[in-house]
Amino acid sequence: AVNFNADIIHSTIALQGWLVMRNFANLAIVVSIIFIAVATIIGREEYNIRSFLARLIVMALLINFTFVISGLFVDASSVFTNFFKDKIIGGNAQLAFSETINSSLGIAQFLEPSESLSQNFANAVDKLANLYGAVKDLFFNTVFLLVAGVILANLAVLYLVRYFAIVTLLIIAPLAWILYAFPGLEHYSKQWWRTFLQWIVFLPVSMFFIYLGVISMINFNGGEVAAATKSVPAHDGFGAKHMNLLF
Repeated sequence: AVNFNADIIHSTIALQGWLVMRNFANLAIVVSIIFIAVATIIGREEYNIRSFLARLIVMALLINFTFVISGLFVDASSVFTNFFKDKIIGGNAQLAFSETINSSLGIAQFLEPSESLSQNFANAVDKLANLYGAVKDLFFNTVFLLVAGVILANLAVLYLVRYFAIVTLLIIAPLAWILYAFPGLEHYSKQWWRTFLQWIVFLPVSMFFIYLGVISMINFNGGEVAAATKSVPAHDGFGAKHMNLLF
């Protein structure tokens, strides 16, 4: 889902949709200029024509660059996202992002029990204390992994929603920008900017907190990001496969 968001600006759907909306916006500009000309001829000044015309000219120039300007924000978001993503994988470009999350949370080891855990249960027949400790650890590990899994799954869904939301916002950008020139419709343009910036900021901020979580888990286990990921081989089990699907 993270890599999915890296290709937003290169989306063919976004570009083609933006071209269509840009043509509609240019048509609206032409109609507005005709309206201004007619209002000037008949002497109707209640529309504040001078202010309207100035804003219309500025927006007429800007709407042709809305895709490029919006793309700069998307690219800036990707730069910060990749920065924290690289920190998470320890600078190893060949290491999958999901493998780092997998190793830091110990999902693969939990879903594929180690010999030490099996030995604890084997010895628990004679040592009830070991049985209690093993069951307690298993319970808390299960609760922790369920909570972490729900959070990560929700993030993965939100990353997909972000992709489609930004693509949609890029498509309607020309119309949203041109509305700023029309009296009484400026709030729609401002609402577009608020929504766009919220989705732009969401990915790098969430990646930052994932980075903090990974660092905290690895420090809790007494290791480092690179060391933890190198010490855990690639897993093909249930946990690793589903982590790869999410991220």
